[in-house]
Amino acid sequence: MALFFLVRSSEPWGLPSWAQLAIWSLFGVVLLRDAFISLRPLLRRKPRAPFPPVRTLAVVVPTLNESETLGGCLDSLARMSPQPEEIIVVDGGSTDATRDIAAQRGATVVLSARGRGRQIAAGVKVAHSDVVLVVHADSIVCDDVAARVVAALKANLDAIAGAVGQRFNGEAIKLCAIEAMNEIRALFFGISFGDQGQFLRREATLPADGFPPLPLMEDVEFSLRTRAAGSLLYLGGGIVSSDRRWRREKWLQRCLTVLAMTAVYRLRRSQRDQIAAALYRKYYAGTL
Repeated sequence: MALFFLVRSSEPWGLPSWAQLAIWSLFGVVLLRDAFISLRPLLRRKPRAPFPPVRTLAVVVPTLNESETLGGCLDSLARMSPQPEEIIVVDGGSTDATRDIAAQRGATVVLSARGRGRQIAAGVKVAHSDVVLVVHADSIVCDDVAARVVAALKANLDAIAGAVGQRFNGEAIKLCAIEAMNEIRALFFGISFGDQGQFLRREATLPADGFPPLPLMEDVEFSLRTRAAGSLLYLGGGIVSSDRRWRREKWLQRCLTVLAMTAVYRLRRSQRDQIAAALYRKYYAGTL
């Protein structure tokens, strides 16, 4: 557009039809590409035999120095009805009292290489229940989440995974905007983040390569894999996440960082192991 006005400076303000078509068709191509990617699993999905009804649920909580928040998270899991068959805390090498808090509350403690995806993958392998729900250590889970997850999978026997949905414990308008974007992305595009409470049928994922053992972006990779493999569910809420990172960092800067890292990962997904490791080092720079 800028080039057109530099070259045709004598033209009246406004672009002719051919120039507008050339410019806006580029945006149209991008939109069509995204629509094709989103609809391709639905259009090409082969009919699959329904999975058997699920009965038991395990919760996997990845941790790293979460002594301040883990107790509240595990207490909320203990209030769920029905109770989870297993609560598995997978620790990536905490130097505080995280593992002691988990053991005191009766959770199974598993040690793993550091990195959220690696830890979740280790917890999924240890679990024996029909369904695995992933919960971040700084989250509070509502009492009915286990019942809703199991009921949703029983009612949708072709669904292989999904997300619960979340809101933040803060009431700022900026956080409401993030919640809305998370809802739209998960509901319409099938891509959820880890703090939205991702869950999966163990039977549907373990025969392949299980949960993606990436240090970062494991939630995006999990969503993309499961979206391509079968039907996904979104339950619309039930987890309250801490807004601690949004309070510590500038809202706009953090928002742009998350968007940029997600875009970089998707563009370079063919190099997922290397790019996830690089993004992990950048995201946690100064804390590793």
